[in-house]
Amino acid sequence: MSLSATCESVSQKRTLSSLLAGRVVKRLKQEDELQLQEAAIQMLEQQQNLCSLFREVGNPDPCNFLCSQNGEQMQAAHQGISSAIVGSLLVCELRRQAMQLGLPAAALSVKMVLERLLEISGAAEEDEAKRRQLFTSAQRVQLCALLESSKELLSQGALCPKLLWQEYRRDQRLPKLEVVYHLHIYSILTLKYVLQSDKGVRSWLVSQLKALCRWTPPQGEEETSRTSCQGFWTLWTTVRRCSLLEQELSYASAEAVLRFFTHSLTQALTYKPRLTVSDAIALQNEWTFAKASCLLTCLLRKLAVTFSVELLLRHLRQVLETHEVNWKHVLCFLSTLLVYNPCAQPNLRALLSSLLSSAFEGYDLENMITAFLLARQGALEGPAVFPSYSDWFTSSTLPMYL
Repeated sequence: MSLSATCESVSQKRTLSSLLAGRVVKRLKQEDELQLQEAAIQMLEQQQNLCSLFREVGNPDPCNFLCSQNGEQMQAAHQGISSAIVGSLLVCELRRQAMQLGLPAAALSVKMVLERLLEISGAAEEDEAKRRQLFTSAQRVQLCALLESSKELLSQGALCPKLLWQEYRRDQRLPKLEVVYHLHIYSILTLKYVLQSDKGVRSWLVSQLKALCRWTPPQGEEETSRTSCQGFWTLWTTVRRCSLLEQELSYASAEAVLRFFTHSLTQALTYKPRLTVSDAIALQNEWTFAKASCLLTCLLRKLAVTFSVELLLRHLRQVLETHEVNWKHVLCFLSTLLVYNPCAQPNLRALLSSLLSSAFEGYDLENMITAFLLARQGALEGPAVFPSYSDWFTSSTLPMYL
């Protein structure tokens, strides 16, 4: 055989070896998830500490968290590991340690989840209880990661939600509002169950929601940039809490619910009253229903859910007469009411007539300006919702002079 032929043969053999090696690598890359999972579990059983694992799962990289557009669902993607695999790892280690300790796996999982939950929320309770009603962004990420894993434990029968709540409330420990909310969102413990099974939480819930409406984030904190409605972080959180309370109205006293919604509506209408009436007139065209923030109109709709139109307009008048108001919120509220409730137009006309009567009889310029501003807001929504300003002015003021 010639030298060139020999070299060619060697080259072919090397090429064949390279191809075989490539096939091995390809086969390894295509190894199914189950085999990888079993290998990971074996490694875990040899050296993984359960408390450390829960802490590791609860401290993900925030960059690995995906939030849906409406901000209500979060999914863990810790270092590329799916939540199902994380859950399997946790369940395997839980059952192994539970067997060693002679305990039910569900009881041990409750202990571990609760320890991690208290660890996450502990800093806020100790250091910022007087000024903070919500978690920080970092705490919220850790909480959602823990609850995602807890949901996996629940799906595999390794977590008892009722026992978790009992242990969480041991020694009459008051729950944290955001914890209750996220337990509901992750379908671990629904708000309905909490209200039905725990009488102490009912009155606590109303007071916490009131406190949340009054709360504003400390100056310069990260949360202030998370809403597009002029830094009104409370708006986003209140909408979500109102959604929950709206679903559970029958489980709280009617009086307590009415007090909460009345208080919350007042807070929304009087939040940071920085603009004057002249400012409101200049900016009024930008505050129509079509141009208003969806978040703001959603909040105003939910706050109006327990009231009749008559009560809403009566309360609006009371607020206008006794408080400095946020004119943007007041006028957006009026537009929202007119658009969503066909009974609002005649009731608004009655309110405006009353304001004008008070203005003419008592020489009250403030009532007159208020009436003109509210009528102009209604007219901006179009003739299908409210008469034009000129038509209203003619029909309402002319009789005053006759």
